[in-house]
Amino acid sequence: MRSLGLEVLAEARRLHADGKEAVNTGRLTEAVLRLREGLRVLGWFDGRSVSWDPAASAIAARLMVTLAYADAEQGDTEQGLRLLEDAEIHVADEDAGILFQQRALILRMAGHLHEALEDFARAKPLLVRHGQTTTLLALYLNRGAAYGDEGKYSAALKDFSDCYELADRLGETVWAAKAVHARGIVARHLGDVPAALASLEHARSLYEIHAPDMGPVLLAAQCHVLHSAGLLHEAVLRLEQATKGMSTLLQHHPLAIAEVLRAQLALEMDNPELASQQAKAAEARGLRQGDLRLAVGAELVLRFAEFEFVPLSREMARDCERLASRHHELGQISDSDLAALLATRVWIGVGDILSAEATFSSVARARPSEHISVRLSRAQVRAELAIARGEPSRALASVRTGLAALQDFRSRLGSVELQVGAAYLGRKLAGSGLTYALGSGRAQTIFKWSERSRAQAFRLPPIRPAEDPEIADLLAQVRQLHDRIRKSDLAGELAREDKARCARLEKVLRERSWLATGPGESIPEYSAAQIRGELNRRHSALVSFLAHEGRMHALVLDGKLRHVELGSSIDIEEAARRLVADLDALQGRRLPERMEEAIRSSIHHQTDWLADALFGEILPLIGDRDLIVVPTQLLSSLPWGLLPPLRGRPVTVAPSAAVWMAAATREWSSKGVPLLAAGPDLTHAESELTQIASRYPQGTVLKAETATASATLAALDGAPIAHLAAHGHHEPDNVLFSRLDFADGPLMAYDIARLAAPPRHVTLSACDVGRSVVAVGDETLGFTAALLYAGTSTVVSSVARVAHDVARDVMVGYHRLIAEGVAPARALAEANAKHDLAPFVLFGAG
Repeated sequence: MRSLGLEVLAEARRLHADGKEAVNTGRLTEAVLRLREGLRVLGWFDGRSVSWDPAASAIAARLMVTLAYADAEQGDTEQGLRLLEDAEIHVADEDAGILFQQRALILRMAGHLHEALEDFARAKPLLVRHGQTTTLLALYLNRGAAYGDEGKYSAALKDFSDCYELADRLGETVWAAKAVHARGIVARHLGDVPAALASLEHARSLYEIHAPDMGPVLLAAQCHVLHSAGLLHEAVLRLEQATKGMSTLLQHHPLAIAEVLRAQLALEMDNPELASQQAKAAEARGLRQGDLRLAVGAELVLRFAEFEFVPLSREMARDCERLASRHHELGQISDSDLAALLATRVWIGVGDILSAEATFSSVARARPSEHISVRLSRAQVRAELAIARGEPSRALASVRTGLAALQDFRSRLGSVELQVGAAYLGRKLAGSGLTYALGSGRAQTIFKWSERSRAQAFRLPPIRPAEDPEIADLLAQVRQLHDRIRKSDLAGELAREDKARCARLEKVLRERSWLATGPGESIPEYSAAQIRGELNRRHSALVSFLAHEGRMHALVLDGKLRHVELGSSIDIEEAARRLVADLDALQGRRLPERMEEAIRSSIHHQTDWLADALFGEILPLIGDRDLIVVPTQLLSSLPWGLLPPLRGRPVTVAPSAAVWMAAATREWSSKGVPLLAAGPDLTHAESELTQIASRYPQGTVLKAETATASATLAALDGAPIAHLAAHGHHEPDNVLFSRLDFADGPLMAYDIARLAAPPRHVTLSACDVGRSVVAVGDETLGFTAALLYAGTSTVVSSVARVAHDVARDVMVGYHRLIAEGVAPARALAEANAKHDLAPFVLFGAG
């Protein structure tokens, strides 16, 4: 038996303390070096048997226990378990609870949940008896995670709360941060996106100060939440940053989990071949690390990817069934259900309906607290099974149930950006519904499904964010920076630092908006009969366009409801894109005469072609009625009044028939006064404002230094009509910060949600701000869309660049007619018609 000197034991204790601290703050490489050095000081090397006196034996066991976790976290769970076997020989009685807790943790990492929970149960009374509070914190955290793996979320949250309360009492900030982090993960599983992001942001703020090396792991957790909410692009950007950090810090186990998510994102972004490659690599990494849960999770993504591009077979179906069983054995119930649902789809694909029904029967019922992705997948498979049985009405009922669940999920999101992103989760289900509806050949059915699968975020009541001094300060800084950047641009300066800081602050504001909770309810749907009644009352017709599987369709609703199949949606959308690009090219600089003639010729060609493609068969059906257009995708930015047969005809554009109906029938009791405001550096703005102001003698007029963003926003609140003449900026990559320039900085789309009472009617004499980013499901984001979401009924804005003198003439003419009592859509048609290429469009209701 070796007896070591006091100095050697002291050095070993110091190295253990350093290694433990490094582990707790995510510095695993440093931790392994410190812990192995501690064992070397005691004379221990891998594979060597050493007999120590009790004091040295106890220290060696502690070093091994902590090193076991560090090795497992770096991807070698088998080495970790071997170290614990050695440690069990030397461990002191008072440290046995620590060893059981650590072994439970590594068993959980390796996918052995049952054994892990048994060791957690052994560990807790020993830890309590010996007052080992720090390890008790770890037990609460790790056992909670194991309960979460099994879907026992109440038990998980109880452990995390106990961990947080004990950590807070002991002043253990890093452990408190980890408990908050863990609560965020459970909130994601429960589908509470705002709560998940709020918890993770809280944890991030603590890690940033006390454990910066935990940053990449936290960032990956945020990626999982954004993925689950449909913000795939944001998830990808953050995942790239997270994996770089994990690679640098040699955080192998979190990196392997991130690689599975990377494969999932590739699959969701319609790249199954890449997803397959990445899933295979992640599966191999999981097997190397001895992490069965990780390996089967990667295999599940692989099977979903193969479903998209590999010929279906009975063997593939059986593989999916076996995978479902493995997930179930590991306590991964949601993944087990997804694998069984995939097996059902494969059986349907190979024509074995009996096997499909048998497999589906095991997962046909929804489980409590089930994630929306599983619920949507079940609805999809139930619908496909109904189609295979020849029961299309049951298929549509299944899709309707799934989309209702998605709308319930969306209603708990307070951020419009997240509400819009949620459409991505249901895109395949909505597409199936449209396929089945179009297959029915019934216009009534197609119309219902067109409405059910588009612009659903508009069905949620607007949420006004609570007053927050910190947010107000951030907005003030962003406004000031934008104003400095504008002035720098005018002076020909680059302002790189201001632009970088402005982008950082906008990112903070955007992410803060994601934390808002939703209204929890949706506005009821309108029936075709209700909409038809309102259309007839207004002598109007509604044409709703939808693109599906490469074809453009139109639903024409007036006295009747008719379905018209048009041409190639790809050709139509390309012509729309060219038209807007040509309109933009004409503005901003003087062009050579021949180039301008060529662009004008192209514009006339595109407008003639689009008029025939979109309305050649439709106009004879609707006669001289006013027109409400519900566009799809790129058609959302089309200047409809430039199409020859629509010139002079009142045209209103709405994201859906329901949005038009709501705007058209909304009751108003505005107590405000008209607002007229002009921003800086805009030719003709003051003369435009003076002429329009004469129509509204009681109105508020803001110009020059008085036209600040804050003054404009205050006057906009509750205004019956508002005219804003300012430079506009559409930001397709950051739509919340599309903006109008005013004296002290911009009025942004982000600001609109803060209005207590939206203005009823707004005209925007500015370039670009009629454009929108159109997401899956024809969900829209942009400055004009922000006003519509807030509850404004009528918005007039430009979908392309426009000359200042044209904007002035159209707006002056429009407001003259409005003041005379002409309806908005007719007023705009008349004002636009006086100019060849005025790209102003009326959105909402006219």
